[in-house]
Amino acid sequence: MSASLRIVIALTGSVILVVLLAMLLSQLDHQQALLKVLQLAEDAGIAGRLLFVAVVCLCVVALVPSVLLTLGAGALYGVIEGALLMVIAETLGSTFAFLLARYLFHQRVLDTLEHRARLRRTMAIIRTNDWKMVALLRMIPFFPFKLSNYFLGVTPVACGPYVLGTLIGLWPMTLFTVYLGSLAANVLSLESGSISGHPWQWGLWITGLIFAGAVVVAVVRRATVIMRENDVLPD
Repeated sequence: MSASLRIVIALTGSVILVVLLAMLLSQLDHQQALLKVLQLAEDAGIAGRLLFVAVVCLCVVALVPSVLLTLGAGALYGVIEGALLMVIAETLGSTFAFLLARYLFHQRVLDTLEHRARLRRTMAIIRTNDWKMVALLRMIPFFPFKLSNYFLGVTPVACGPYVLGTLIGLWPMTLFTVYLGSLAANVLSLESGSISGHPWQWGLWITGLIFAGAVVVAVVRRATVIMRENDVLPD
């Protein structure tokens, strides 16, 4: 099976899993707080957006799954603003985690890394100003994003390049996931009758989904090729 086909299959599966996971999480008691945050953010304007960014940031630092918030960003704010808020929030959270690992939990992170050979090899390749490698890591959806924030804190990479690489690398998958949330909100609006669904709207939404998926496939494929060339990922 070719690498491109594996990526297409994985992205198709991710769409299904994201939707199913969001439906499941919405029914679990420990996710009620996140749902409440989304409701508050929707009703509170600028203050709500700041609250949303703060909660996403906290989820990144605390290693809490935030897929519900990513989908919610698309549903509440649309694709562009929702993705912008998510990228800013996740970059801030990633930076806090990076600094915690570098200055407070350095030895603990090193001890954890000792038991993860693949991650240890990846981290060993990161250099002082290697923002491009950081960005590539963010573009690969199967790489542990939240854990890698702490692991990157014990590499030689400087904070500036780390922030730049994170800020750039988060965009492809964030846009794709936020678009799913926006699309889900449109479908729910159709079902509730708050908007009318014309054929051209369905065509536009489906075309947008296909285009977004194609862009993500291309970006992930290119990032994977470069990572393999640097002996970070196995063939």
